[in-house]
Amino acid sequence: GELIVRGHTGELVPAGDAAGLGAQLAGLAAQPGLARQWGVAGRLRAEQCFSMSAMVGAYRRLYDDVLARGRGG
Repeated sequence: GELIVRGHTGELVPAGDAAGLGAQLAGLAAQPGLARQWGVAGRLRAEQCFSMSAMVGAYRRLYDDVLARGRGG
């Protein structure tokens, strides 16, 4: 759910909503350009927000912030 930005990287369908999932898939099948656009945007978001380097960077910022507070900064 964190990867999906509605209308930018895709759409979420409630669990168990087979009709909703079918409608979303049919809509994307009818709009291959949109499907590709969402796919590219989703991959970029995954790389920027959820990759190993993004996670390491987030931990580093957190540790730097904690250390700065400990020093009175």
